[in-house]
Amino acid sequence: MRANIKDVARKSGYSISAVSQALNNMPGTRLSEKAREKIAKCAKRLAYRPHPTALALRRGRGAAVSLILPDIFNPFFMDIASGVQGALAAQGYEALIQHCGHDLKREQILLAQAVERRAEGVVILAMNNAQHYGRYARRLPLVRLSGIRSGGGGTRIDSVAFDLTSGFCQAADYLIKLGHTRIGLLNRRFDRRLIHSRRAGYIKALRQGGIVFDAGRVFEVDGFSAEAGYEFGRDHRDFLRKLTALLAYNDVMAIGLMKAARESGLKIPGDLSIIGCDGILWGEYSDPPLTTVCMPGRVAGQEAGRILLERMQGRTERNQGEQAIMPTSLIVRNSCGAI
Repeated sequence: MRANIKDVARKSGYSISAVSQALNNMPGTRLSEKAREKIAKCAKRLAYRPHPTALALRRGRGAAVSLILPDIFNPFFMDIASGVQGALAAQGYEALIQHCGHDLKREQILLAQAVERRAEGVVILAMNNAQHYGRYARRLPLVRLSGIRSGGGGTRIDSVAFDLTSGFCQAADYLIKLGHTRIGLLNRRFDRRLIHSRRAGYIKALRQGGIVFDAGRVFEVDGFSAEAGYEFGRDHRDFLRKLTALLAYNDVMAIGLMKAARESGLKIPGDLSIIGCDGILWGEYSDPPLTTVCMPGRVAGQEAGRILLERMQGRTERNQGEQAIMPTSLIVRNSCGAI
């Protein structure tokens, strides 16, 4: 059975009131540090977690956090979600997953509902620029997974970002060292301020390798699903045949693209080397196994949860503009070969 505050009180030898004060960091209490440490150790030993209903009654609002995702089909997004949920659950909060289906209007509706329903906070995989989220961040704690720091109207948005410039530079450099010079980039047709990192890293590696950047080798599409990658490969066979290697926006697009490339008679990596981005488990089992720019999704989710908890619990003021940068790494598998 789930341990409650009475169990912690009985185990520690302190009153229920004292345990409540210690576990909730209530100001003005006279408990010694020794007492607080003993209570905390007992709570940990019993795996005590505050009950969401009790938290809601004490705070006058729900203990739920809104976790807004573009969709629930991309496994990378679910890696992030598991990290957020794990960090929040340890402190008695529930992260309620909502998805907006890549619809900016739907995203705005979900943000407005979080404010209206007095959610404790929001973690969002950003689909828009920082200014869009400023008015919501002034109403409740908000952390966005994106790379842009400041918000609208002077609001500074807390964020967690990935060092994708470095990641794509490393990936393109790896291809150059394999002898490739005709390297393409399959990117999203989206707000350039949100997705410029991949392109910037790609161009940086080309320049460092003495290869002239050719805008004709960069192609942008609207979606970022496996279907989008497959459709691109099916409809742009001539484009692919002019390349020897390609960097894809994410892993699921790369996997869809590889299927279309094989159907058109291209061998991977014999005719075309492909690198994805995200580091999802699917890539390990694709045909061939996919080389990828790995982003630590679960760790990023945990970091977003940590920042949000600090804001919700009043340990730091909200809208600090804190930006945590997650490093990326290149996982080399069999989808790339020497020219």
